Amino acid sequence: KKVVCVRSSSLPTGIVGVSEPAKSRIRFSKGDIIVIASDGVTEVIRDDSWIREVLKNVGEESAKEISDNLLNKALKLQSNHTDDMTVLAVKITEK
Repeated sequence: KKVVCVRSSSLPTGIVGVSEPAKSRIRFSKGDIIVIASDGVTEVIRDDSWIREVLKNVGEESAKEISDNLLNKALKLQSNHTDDMTVLAVKITEK
């Protein structure tokens, strides 16, 4: 029930010649969920606390259901936001 946000900003792949990806080291355990969302989702409104709330309420949903829930909530929150939206969720099942 703990949500940790790791942020990174980068240009789209291929837009510049050579670039280094952002790197983070995080130790995951069985039952952890990794969610990757594009800026089209995270910036749908200025405050991203809605993402934390959705994730804090995750129960036994599948990774697909988690990503669908986040994407559907982002679509409901958008007003004139027209950026593309991508959400990827992965559940860690073994250590």
